[in-house]
Amino acid sequence: MEDRLQPGPVYPELLTQQEFHRSKAIWEGEDSSSLRCRSHIVSHKGCLVSNHVVDLIRESQFFFIHRIVGFKLNVDLITTLVERWRPETHTFHITIGEATVTLHDVQVLLGLRIRGDVVSGTTAYNWRALVIELLGNTPGDDDIKGASLRIGWLLDKFSSLPEDANEQVLHQYVRAYLLILMATIMFPDKSGNDIQLVYLPLLRDLTTIDNYSWGSVVLATLYRNLCRASQLKSRDIGGLLILLQLWAWERIAIGRHVG
Repeated sequence: MEDRLQPGPVYPELLTQQEFHRSKAIWEGEDSSSLRCRSHIVSHKGCLVSNHVVDLIRESQFFFIHRIVGFKLNVDLITTLVERWRPETHTFHITIGEATVTLHDVQVLLGLRIRGDVVSGTTAYNWRALVIELLGNTPGDDDIKGASLRIGWLLDKFSSLPEDANEQVLHQYVRAYLLILMATIMFPDKSGNDIQLVYLPLLRDLTTIDNYSWGSVVLATLYRNLCRASQLKSRDIGGLLILLQLWAWERIAIGRHVG
C-alpha cells in the first residue's frame, strides 16, 4: 500500500514529463485549484434559431451538438481527469489501469462522423471578403481581425431569421449558427469573444459538410488541450469538454451523473 502512495510514476523512463506535470505540484501541495473551462456556452443563448435553420441542422451530423447548447460542465470532474492525463501515452492513468476517449466514443456519444474527408484546407483567404460572400454581411474594422471574427457581431446580425428569407439567406444563417457552435462548444477560443473563420470555407456547400470527419478533428483537438492543461502552469482548458464529461459518465462509475 505504501508503494502505491508514492508520488510520480513507477517507471520514470516511460513517463518522462512528470517534472512538468500538474500532478507533481499537487503531490507537493502547491496546486489545488480547478481549471477554467473554455466552453462559452452562455455566449450564444440569445441566438434565436428558427425552425427552418434547425431543420437543416437536423439533417447534418451537428444536430446533437445543437441539442447540448446550455449543458452545464462539471469543472471538478474535468479537472480531476486532467490530473490523471498523461501526454506520453494520451491516456488517463487511474488505479484500475489506463483508459482514453476513442473515435468510437465520439461517434456514439456525439453522432459525429469519424470517417470521411479530412478537415483541412488553405488559410490564404481574404477573410472579410469571404464573410461577405458566405454570410451576406460586412463586418466593421473592429469586428474582424485577420481570421478572427467577433462573436457579438455574429449574434447581432443573425439573431433571428427574416420571415421573407430566401434559400440563400437561410443558408447564410445556417453557416452563422454552425460557426457559433464551433466557436463556443467544439473549438472554443481562449478569449471567448472571437470566432476563428478557418472553418467557414468548409461550410460553403451545406450539402457536403457531412462528408467531413468532424469527429476526428474534435478528438484530436481535445487530446491537444488535455496535454496542454496537464502542464504545471496551465490554468484553463479548451476543446469539446462535454465529450470528456459524457465519456466519464459512461465509462467511469465515480463522478457519474445521477437523475
